[in-house]
Amino acid sequence: MSLKIAEGRTLKGHKIGLTSKAMQASSQISEPDYGALLDDMFFHDGSDIPTDRFIVPRIEVELAFVLAKPLRGPNCNDVRRL
Repeated sequence: MSLKIAEGRTLKGHKIGLTSKAMQASSQISEPDYGALLDDMFFHDGSDIPTDRFIVPRIEVELAFVLAKPLRGPNCNDVRRL
């Protein structure tokens, strides 16, 4: 991640995927996946999406939350936040 930031990309958020047991089973994994979202991973409303950027393009419903303040607490670390 530090190399991507050094190249000028900006961290915009985080993603958690495959949170349901059904999706985990269909992907043959036993836990959700997670990752960072960078500025070049977003598309403006109405823009053309270059499908050649993706291995198997498809649409999946996602939920996102914008928090007013960072999560804090004595045991609140990156792993627990995800």
